[in-house]
Amino acid sequence: MKFSGILIGIFAIILFLACGTASGDSQEAPDGQKLYKTYCVTCHGVNGGMQLNGARDLRASELGLEERVSVISNGRNLMAAYKGIMTADEIRAVATYTMGLGEGERKGE
Repeated sequence: MKFSGILIGIFAIILFLACGTASGDSQEAPDGQKLYKTYCVTCHGVNGGMQLNGARDLRASELGLEERVSVISNGRNLMAAYKGIMTADEIRAVATYTMGLGEGERKGE
């Protein structure tokens, strides 16, 4: 079990290095959806419900915005901390974007 966690960590580091950082010199607000697709889709899936490697179903999450910012910033369980990878504004943009994942399912659409 510990070996698979190490492999996941190595994979995450390789993925981060391959993708680079999402920050730029632009004064535009960060695109939460684009950042989510860059950093989160591998484990959480396009709609937030993939749950690969122990990832939470973001569609069913009851975490508020600040709690999501904290989890993305500091990591949780096998999830890496992104505070050294994304800026605070980018993390907030991703957290905000995840608040809307699965909205259609919650409304019964």
